[in-house]
Amino acid sequence: MLLKSSYHQLLTEDNLILLRRKQIFRVLDFLNADNKFLERCTTLTYPKHLAKTHSAPPVNGLNYFKKLLKYSSILSTGIQLFDDLLQGGFMGGTIYEMCGAVESGNYQLLLTIIRNLLYKGEKVYFLDTKRDFSAVHMKEKLLPLTGNNWTQSVLLLENILIKRISCKYDLVRAIFEVKQELREGLSVKIAIIHSVSTLFLSSNNASENNNILNHLANVLRYMMIQYNVIIVLTNLLTSWNDNVEFTENISGGKYWQTVPQVRLKIEKISSEHYDISLMKHNNSIGLDRVTIHSSVIQ
Repeated sequence: MLLKSSYHQLLTEDNLILLRRKQIFRVLDFLNADNKFLERCTTLTYPKHLAKTHSAPPVNGLNYFKKLLKYSSILSTGIQLFDDLLQGGFMGGTIYEMCGAVESGNYQLLLTIIRNLLYKGEKVYFLDTKRDFSAVHMKEKLLPLTGNNWTQSVLLLENILIKRISCKYDLVRAIFEVKQELREGLSVKIAIIHSVSTLFLSSNNASENNNILNHLANVLRYMMIQYNVIIVLTNLLTSWNDNVEFTENISGGKYWQTVPQVRLKIEKISSEHYDISLMKHNNSIGLDRVTIHSSVIQ
């Protein structure tokens, strides 16, 4: 914004000419200039009105701190060792992926996290591609936390919003619907997509799958950034051993591997223990693997 004489009575044409000779053309140049320098090279004293009108408004420290907390909020999973691995829990505005082989305990861990969130009063959006979520089963998982209070357990179930997904096109449509609800004021900190792989394994059209995954990733990133939502995905991890090299593949291909900021691997190492390790983390410090007892996720 160029300096104009209309901005202040002291900004006469003569003073504007003197300022231009000193390479001060814009309001920002003027505000950044040293006060004594202005007085020395012009007939000006520092116009407080100009500074007040065009400078950034002061921010209340407490309000700024509250805003900072809002946009860097950490949501505890209710599983201490899992929180320790994630440096406190799920971070707002982050995409997480929980990977595992079939029967790895991935889904049971996810249900336990959902149960803990519901018990704390958090609202959860759950997109169920396998269409196997059971409200009855979740109520049974909640009962021990509520002291076997059936009524309270049922009321807590009102905090989970479920969309049952039948195909990959349905998933994209559902994600757009969630985004629209957030825009209209829905208060949800976490959205979960259970089993991304289920919708794409049956299709051999790699080009179409990549296009849909790219579309999905863009919408998820928008939700993550615009509304500070935590996105949690579950996915299939397959392992191959050809006697030469051991490899692990994430369903979704090479492009999808870049989408989540944090990727976790869940393995069932015995009938009583599950191993959870970090495969990818932008800010990994400290722990990179924990082992939890099966009783934690029952």
